[in-house]
Amino acid sequence: MRIRQFTAPSTAEALRDLRAALGEEALVLSTHSETGCVVITAAVDEEGAARPGLARRPLGGEDGGRDAVQLDLALIRTQLEQLGRRVHRMDRVLLDLGGDAAGLGPDAREVVERLLSRGLGAHLAQPVAAGFERAVAASQPHADALRASLLQHVTVAPPGAPPVEVLVGPTGSGKTTTVAKLAARALLAGEPVPALVAADNQRIGAADELGAYARLLGAEMRLARDAQEMADALAALAPRGRVLVDTAGLCGDPATAAELHALLAPARSDVTVTAVVSATASLRALQRAWPQLDALGAGRCVVTRLDECDELGTACTWLAEAGLPLAWLGTGRRVVEDLVPASGDDLVRWLTAA
Repeated sequence: MRIRQFTAPSTAEALRDLRAALGEEALVLSTHSETGCVVITAAVDEEGAARPGLARRPLGGEDGGRDAVQLDLALIRTQLEQLGRRVHRMDRVLLDLGGDAAGLGPDAREVVERLLSRGLGAHLAQPVAAGFERAVAASQPHADALRASLLQHVTVAPPGAPPVEVLVGPTGSGKTTTVAKLAARALLAGEPVPALVAADNQRIGAADELGAYARLLGAEMRLARDAQEMADALAALAPRGRVLVDTAGLCGDPATAAELHALLAPARSDVTVTAVVSATASLRALQRAWPQLDALGAGRCVVTRLDECDELGTACTWLAEAGLPLAWLGTGRRVVEDLVPASGDDLVRWLTAA
């Protein structure tokens, strides 16, 4: 596998550089904008063929210019949507601020304003700010005080890679991409590539998509269409190293949840179940999903798609209510770079950025 990034003033120029370096069969993994430039991450396998089973983006010819324009417009649209949401959140803060916050000092009051503007519930923002104020009064530095107070309400999972990890979550939350990101991180760190188990028997093409990632990363993959195949796959793969399991999306349907529960039942005591949820989901949607995630034994969480909503507060409010530790943050679409281990510093940064 070869993964490379191409940076240029425009998308069209980056695509031309990509095609010249990797050829027509390169697969675009992600596109994002930075100050004054566009960055495209692409990959080809060792034989130069892009992953089968996944849609390819045109790199040249008649469709190349149209593709570049569409990518540029998508970036602009995303930025405008984020700006609109931020203005809406600031309006909400002006209406919500008050009550217990009135008794706080100016620094703590500013903390409340920022936490509310990033989507954290008022019932959490005010206690966090009060704890921050007490710690500052005891001569603790501001950053340390805020981190310590926040971590009393939203916990971070301890570091480490579970030997067998099953990813569960609502439909569209990004489970398959997260599996690929976790495997890619291991590969780039020089660690053995985890084996993959495709257990999503609902979404058409799900096994093909995970199989394409497995081929690109050089990972062994097994299918698990029922409980026996799941038990057989884990029995064969787990003794040889780490295993990541991709599952069908939960959509509130009890039958789907029951099927997934039965699929995982034979290995329940030997695996770590990680919930994958989107930062774009509403608090009500996350609360509705929790009974199914809890029944499956979710013990930690990955929050994805932070790049699409520019806030972490709603997910943190839910994590605090559920008592679920945060393990990873999915910050973009790039398979290689955009998954970072959660930390108290990350929580402060995402929840207080201007």
